[in-house]
Amino acid sequence: MMVDGNNTSSDAVYFGACALGSLAVFAVTVLATRRPHGTADPKRASRDTTAAALDFENPYASLELASNDDVSAWREFRWSCRLMGMLLHISLGCVVCFLSLAILLPVWPWEHDPFGFSLLFGILVGLACQAVWEAPTRIRALSFARQAVARRGVDPADLDDRYAIGVSEVCTGEGIGSGSDMIGFLRLTPEACVLHTNVSDILIPRCRISSVDRARLRGDTMAWVGVKVIAVTWHDEPGGGMQTLYLLSHAAETSFGIKARTNRLYAEIDAWW
Repeated sequence: MMVDGNNTSSDAVYFGACALGSLAVFAVTVLATRRPHGTADPKRASRDTTAAALDFENPYASLELASNDDVSAWREFRWSCRLMGMLLHISLGCVVCFLSLAILLPVWPWEHDPFGFSLLFGILVGLACQAVWEAPTRIRALSFARQAVARRGVDPADLDDRYAIGVSEVCTGEGIGSGSDMIGFLRLTPEACVLHTNVSDILIPRCRISSVDRARLRGDTMAWVGVKVIAVTWHDEPGGGMQTLYLLSHAAETSFGIKARTNRLYAEIDAWW
């Protein structure tokens, strides 16, 4: 938009209105991220209750009991969460961009290009928000996981928010980031590490775990603040092949909170093992 000094006031009002509109979008998106996922369908409440039975011989056996509908629903849901988070970050950047324009237009020397400065400022704020506020849809995702696990008859007392985790077979942002391949809750028993995920219950026998290590997260903004995931490796069966799953705490929304919670979770698993 080309403006001159004679209409800076009207332009400031215009960009101020744009800032208010962007703020409204931001506020509505924040409220949407705080809304738990819809309640489970009562017709499906008793389905797949046998999946709660954990198999020491094959830790992945219960995965076969997960329906394709449940897996597809999670894939769609996690992408909607990612888009919601992206909209939140972009709308915040627009608020900052338009607000800075409304404030700077009446006083900023035109030769210094207030538009370019405000756009750059808004982009930087949006990127910073994305890097720091990593999991704004955490409440919705965990409610989805709780409902999926509850349909299998798992005791709600075993689903502690402090042990909310993302689970994946790959150590990348696409697999283990804020929209992990699987999401659920970890439980440590004297015999095994149990992962109650939205897909199924995975049991890792304690006696077969060979290592509990840290791994660098690849292709994700959380790596910028030094977040490292937990790599749990174990034998499928005595003398059999090795399996590795990567775990990331979902007990916080910010990158720094996720880092601290994952470090704490690693220390607890390492001490238990």
